[in-house]
Amino acid sequence: MFSYLAACDLDEEVLELVTMAIVACDGNCACKLRPYDRARCALVYLRKHDTFEQLAAGFGIGVATAWRYTNDTSECLAAFAPSLTQR
Repeated sequence: MFSYLAACDLDEEVLELVTMAIVACDGNCACKLRPYDRARCALVYLRKHDTFEQLAAGFGIGVATAWRYTNDTSECLAAFAPSLTQR
């Protein structure tokens, strides 16, 4: 479990997995947040359904940046997921 203004009940293993996926997809991106914090931002959005305004305030970033981090992380995770035709 990690804290973000309130507790978010996700395992550290999930956070680490998403962080590694971000690092694998982005490489050296000039972002305000580290990959670990970008993963936290996306996971809070997916788990708690916080608004982008709440995420922006919680992580000290802009609303558009919060949207971009969550969108990019979702696309990155989708790239690692198997297709529907694969078993």
